[in-house]
Amino acid sequence: MTGIDDTGRKASPAPGGSDMPDWRRAMEGGLGNDADGGIQNGVIILDDDPGMRSSLCFFLRAHGYGVTDYAHPAPLFGDLAGTVPVCAIIDIHMPGTDGLLIGRRLQDMHPDLPMIFITGRADQRIRDGVSDLGAVALLEKPFSGASLIEAIREGVEAAQGALPFSIN
Repeated sequence: MTGIDDTGRKASPAPGGSDMPDWRRAMEGGLGNDADGGIQNGVIILDDDPGMRSSLCFFLRAHGYGVTDYAHPAPLFGDLAGTVPVCAIIDIHMPGTDGLLIGRRLQDMHPDLPMIFITGRADQRIRDGVSDLGAVALLEKPFSGASLIEAIREGVEAAQGALPFSIN
């Protein structure tokens, strides 16, 4: 199925072997969504811009990551119950909400979740907020694919000791 459903979520399961550890399948694209569209230890993207979401999803899948993307935060928070994403990529400027507020809520749910914030315009308030949240990176659009991949890798490596499954 193509497109975004009425909950603002676009399911996009990725292939993966069941004999791999969860973290390896997530890094190699084996965990993204389950049959119901819920997150299973993949990279999550929250951005209201369909073009940006599509580009990020395509790019990350091409680099072997399982991805679940959202246009709105409400379905994201519902899907996070009982799951541990590998990383969250969050747009700062979205209609009706602020990416920093979403980041705080995600941090309350998953204190060790690596977060990468993206924005088209960063001011000092945003930089300070991202820093206060301990985010892995603040990437200003347009940003390079290499900088995104590096931020994801840094975040996953930094969170290794806090993940609920073994990385060794």
